[in-house]
Amino acid sequence: MERLLVINSEWPEEANPVQAATLVHFELLRELANRSGIHVGFLKVGINEDVNSRNEMQEDAKQKLEALGITYLEPFLLPPLTRRRSKVVRLLFPKLRDYYPITVHRAAAYAAAQPFRPTCLMIQWCEKETHLYSEFPVKKFAYYGNSDALIERIWEEYMAQFGDNVVRKILREIRLARLEKYHLREMDKWDFISCVGLNFANYYKQKLGDKSFYLNNIWLNRYEGSWQSRREEMERSDKLRIVGNIGSLAASANTMGLEILARDLLPELRKVLPVGSFEINIYGRGKPLPHIAQLLDQSEINVCGFVENLDSEMFASQIFLCLNNGSAYKTGHTRYLHAWSLGSCVIAHQHASLSMPEIRHGENALLGGNTKEIAELIARASADKSLRRSLGNNGYKTLESEFRVDFVVNTILEKLTSI
Repeated sequence: MERLLVINSEWPEEANPVQAATLVHFELLRELANRSGIHVGFLKVGINEDVNSRNEMQEDAKQKLEALGITYLEPFLLPPLTRRRSKVVRLLFPKLRDYYPITVHRAAAYAAAQPFRPTCLMIQWCEKETHLYSEFPVKKFAYYGNSDALIERIWEEYMAQFGDNVVRKILREIRLARLEKYHLREMDKWDFISCVGLNFANYYKQKLGDKSFYLNNIWLNRYEGSWQSRREEMERSDKLRIVGNIGSLAASANTMGLEILARDLLPELRKVLPVGSFEINIYGRGKPLPHIAQLLDQSEINVCGFVENLDSEMFASQIFLCLNNGSAYKTGHTRYLHAWSLGSCVIAHQHASLSMPEIRHGENALLGGNTKEIAELIARASADKSLRRSLGNNGYKTLESEFRVDFVVNTILEKLTSI
């Protein structure tokens, strides 16, 4: 019997999770627990926190998963990170610990995992922990999100617009090149690297070979057959409501997407929609960066912050918009799946399909190549309820057929048992 240890920095949650990662985590564990010939353990790895503390949702998830046979190991709190070496020493004599400080605690982290006696290991969307356990001596499967090295480069080059010079550019390029070198070296120690974004899977495949591949994301279908009646009942008709963002307002991809929305798309929308006929609602925790907050300060945009019942807000909105992949930061987002689970009419930049090829223009979404095209698509969908319903229905069917947790778990177990 295989003994699969699942390691994560977050507690799994089923009901009303704030983060998509915790819901995906729960669904994976539940599906794994239902498979024969495998014993599943879970290890929570924490950094500077009370790892034994669980809220009501996390405690409920623990009870459900333990009832299915999953073993919760004693949570592991990483010791405080050691003091960073000086900038000069890091520049002249670089080490892995300079780029992934967490790796100095490998011995303690491995000791925390050993009581389960795992024969294989899986980590989902936890980049730091993936590097921490890269040399753990069992079969290893990474269910990965984004490449640390590429995202760091995209973000730093984006932020350079607020202050840069030749010296900074040179030092940044040295540091980013070394980050990529260490990142790829550690990732190459994993047996399998699956990515929820096709573009990132292709990057790893080019760098590390066939151990890397695209593997669909997953989402929970809470409403099944009732989404249609809920949408008919709740969708507003007095004004066009557009969901313009969900998720942390200061997150990298959201920052870039919101900039495109407020700076570039809104002027185009004003050309094709009557004054006062629409509103763009922004949902998510935290505060946007100052330059984004300034752009969002426009009459058609409402920064709603975190809301307890996001589904109700999405049901009430005719359009679900995501412009994130119109920026340099192109990745697979669960928000598309969330929207499809509610039968939403999804409109996005066409580069969304570079990460998630299942998003198809005219079938389950409307995809534009620039903000002018996207504004025209929004105007078209706002006036055509039957089009919105057709796209929403096809999106729901795509979620049901192509983003299945059983398929993801099948792939994980097939790979791990093949070696």
